[in-house]
Amino acid sequence: MKTPLLLLLLSVASFGVNAQVSGRITTTTGAPVPFVPVVLLHSRDTTLADAGATDERGAYRLNAPKSGSYLLKISGLGYQPAYSSVFSLPASGAAHEMENIVLSEDTRQLAELVVRSAKPTIQQTPEGTIIRVANSVLARGNTVLGMLQQSPGITIDYRNNSLALNGKSGVAVMLNGKLLRLPPDQVVSFLNGMSANNLASIELLTTPGAGHDAEGTAGIINIVTQTHENQGTNASLTLTGGYGWGEKGNGTATVTHQNGRFSLFASYSFLRDRTYSSIGIDSRQDMPFFGGPLHVLVRNTTQARQTNHDAQVSADWRVSARSALRAQVSRNTSSRLSTDWNTARYYLVKDSVLYFNGEINGDNRWQSTTGSLDLNTRLRNGASFHAGADRIYFSSESPSEVRATFADDSGEPAGSGDSLLAPRQRGYARTGIQVNVGKVDYVQELSRRWKIDAGLKGTFTRNQSEAGIQSLLNGQWVNRTETTGELVMRERIGAAYVSAKSVLSPALTLIFGLRFEYAHTRMTDPQTQALLVDRKQGIFFPNLSLVVRMTDQSELSVSFSKRINRPTYQDLASFVRYSDPSAVYTGNPLLRSGITTNLRVAYSRPAYVLSLLLSQDDNPIARYQLSESPLRNLLYVGPQNLAWQKNITLQLTLPWKVSDWWTMSYDLSGGWRSFRADHTPAPVEKNYIGYSLNTTHTLTLPQKWAVEVSGWLASATYNGTIRVGAMGAVNAGVRKELKKGRIQLTVTDLLRTLHIDSYYGAVTQEAFSIRNHVGIDTESRVFPIVKLTWSRSFGSTGLTKRQDDSPKEERSRLTNP
Repeated sequence: MKTPLLLLLLSVASFGVNAQVSGRITTTTGAPVPFVPVVLLHSRDTTLADAGATDERGAYRLNAPKSGSYLLKISGLGYQPAYSSVFSLPASGAAHEMENIVLSEDTRQLAELVVRSAKPTIQQTPEGTIIRVANSVLARGNTVLGMLQQSPGITIDYRNNSLALNGKSGVAVMLNGKLLRLPPDQVVSFLNGMSANNLASIELLTTPGAGHDAEGTAGIINIVTQTHENQGTNASLTLTGGYGWGEKGNGTATVTHQNGRFSLFASYSFLRDRTYSSIGIDSRQDMPFFGGPLHVLVRNTTQARQTNHDAQVSADWRVSARSALRAQVSRNTSSRLSTDWNTARYYLVKDSVLYFNGEINGDNRWQSTTGSLDLNTRLRNGASFHAGADRIYFSSESPSEVRATFADDSGEPAGSGDSLLAPRQRGYARTGIQVNVGKVDYVQELSRRWKIDAGLKGTFTRNQSEAGIQSLLNGQWVNRTETTGELVMRERIGAAYVSAKSVLSPALTLIFGLRFEYAHTRMTDPQTQALLVDRKQGIFFPNLSLVVRMTDQSELSVSFSKRINRPTYQDLASFVRYSDPSAVYTGNPLLRSGITTNLRVAYSRPAYVLSLLLSQDDNPIARYQLSESPLRNLLYVGPQNLAWQKNITLQLTLPWKVSDWWTMSYDLSGGWRSFRADHTPAPVEKNYIGYSLNTTHTLTLPQKWAVEVSGWLASATYNGTIRVGAMGAVNAGVRKELKKGRIQLTVTDLLRTLHIDSYYGAVTQEAFSIRNHVGIDTESRVFPIVKLTWSRSFGSTGLTKRQDDSPKEERSRLTNP
């Protein structure tokens, strides 16, 4: 730490001889204006004295070569030029703090900006890739999960509801810079119920800086929504109706009001989706419970109806010229009613056959309420300070009931008296989670070439959950002791970070940082007060980025980071959930945290991206792996640690403008992957090539028509020792701009190709010598999903990317079994 400190002191000494002029540029609503040129002029002849640009917070700092009279000129694309009043600097070395300079929008320039100066769809940064989707024809009426599926490097496991980025699980998901601390399956459910109507961009951060939480070995997916910044009162309304196997419908309404120092934002979204899927399983296994080797054929069909309600209210208040306060409250509710029909044939030894017919009715309900308060202030020394607090309450309840028959050829019940095979069973799972988050951040620009960031954060989480399965025997409901449990988990995570940015030369920028996180996790049984888990872990997470600007249009960046994937509450909980008469889902109290180190090299120019990512993981977490129960009478499906995983990933983005009305883009992400698994009866190492390919074609036609066709293809990959087959789909949409609003038609999985194959036992010997082939047909295999969407804005129509008050930070740590 001595070397960076010495460099800082030398830098301050060498650049402190000039008079410093600093201040902040804002819009008429008080929002910062980032990355606009600021020019310092001599007032007597308007010759140039110095020049620079605002940072992401709208702040600038310039150096005057000597005492005298000066003025500032600010001219940004989309804004009317502005000049400061003339001011005097009495002596060299004096600091002069300017009042805020307000820029007004230039509506003529903004109109041209849409046509001539649109930002590229894909942009590269030292932390990762930014994908702008606000203008996509396929966004409105879609869900956030649907848009993620079309993003380069992302694959979705539809059976187990999990995400992977560049072939790795352990993905952290943020919403507007706030981390969602949900179990992986709950995150996917949340995104599948979230409307993409107000989606601005998707950020895929594989090497985030020290200001981000270290959670997420594969990286961070940040979902960024839009908001209004126009004066007065504005509103928007989007309505969607559609059909696939079942009816679809969603709607979003937003209202904003801004009057200078105060702004109010409110939104409400509703989603209803009736859907269908089917699963076919061909399994061979050797289970002592059935007397030895057997062959099982299973057919499952699921019909479900999901309903979501999401509401949000936020208020921003410019307390003073230097300070702003934001308060926000959101409420989310979800309900999923489902019915599964299972039929199975068990071919046993001696040519005997058992027949299983079951109906499972489930009702999964969850709700969350979030409140947050953020304060941003700019100090007189030019530094900025942020303080924020979040409080989250999450609860869920998932009752289910099974009605089944399990009989032999003659119709006699199999396993009479055994609770595993009872004709009626019911499950229950209830969870309550409370999370409190507090954080402070401090940013100081020491000179034009040096800036430091530092911060502290504390997260306090309490989870209480109970779950179990009961069997109806002799007219009485009996608890299956191996499936019943109640647990309480308390977790505290404290973090501190410091980061420095140095502009070594006009073409060379260095960013280096260090983050320390200490986590203490305790899990107890409230009935017996037994301590089940007590873990303390403190780890340093360094990161480094070097950016070389090669030309005005291209740059080369090298980034290094270290990250972690901690087990969630659901991963550690040892109680189980029903799967079938001989299999249950469960957690693993012995699960360890996965640690990854990443090295990324990227070359980019406008819209073109070429990057190489090298990563090595120790103890990566692989979910839905197979193991045997201690009594060898049940198959456990749960998380396990792999020994290690190594990836070399190449990402290539190639846009192509065929003509003024036809543009296309191709994105390739993939490379060599390797892992070792020791949890299986026969340990194994596996090397393979995995990739994903995405392409988008956009046609801008006369009379304000637009057509977009996109396709994606994911090669075969592995979730632990489970092989997942290749999959892909083609989506299309057409949009018409009306005098008042727009209307569009979209078709998901136009060619009905979205089928998923999973293979167990294809890599090595699994528990009970299982060799399974699982085939899943999604709803669109029955019929493509067609949606018609109408939208309109009222008042001013400027929608922009949401500015986060809390820099680079996250939501809460939620976990839900």
